[in-house]
Amino acid sequence: MRCRRGLAAIEFALVAPILVLLLVSVMDLGNALQQKQRLSAAAQAGAAYALTFPADSAGIQAAINRLLSGWSGVTVTVPAPVCECPGTAGTVDCDASCPTGRQTYLSITLSRPLTPMLLKNLKEVSANVVLRLQ
Repeated sequence: MRCRRGLAAIEFALVAPILVLLLVSVMDLGNALQQKQRLSAAAQAGAAYALTFPADSAGIQAAINRLLSGWSGVTVTVPAPVCECPGTAGTVDCDASCPTGRQTYLSITLSRPLTPMLLKNLKEVSANVVLRLQ
């Protein structure tokens, strides 16, 4: 009979690095998903404020910042509203009249850099909300 006392230690030494890589990868993905969920909630809060006050960019920014207190590096983009005439291609001037009624859209985009431990392809987390004002 052979001695098998060191076999479990050798098996663990072979499997442990794979398990650690898997654990770190799951932690990176979980962190990215948690941050994306929080950015999405903040973007929705900004959209809820924009429904009442669509021209108040500072107020939209404040509504977003209330949910992201303590976070740094968040970029908020609230461009001017975009108008479209249903049935036509492209955008129109928001002062133009449309035969079927003009529709106005506002897009709110949030992004934040991400520094993962292992998955270097995850460089940024972002969330976007588009709301129709009219």
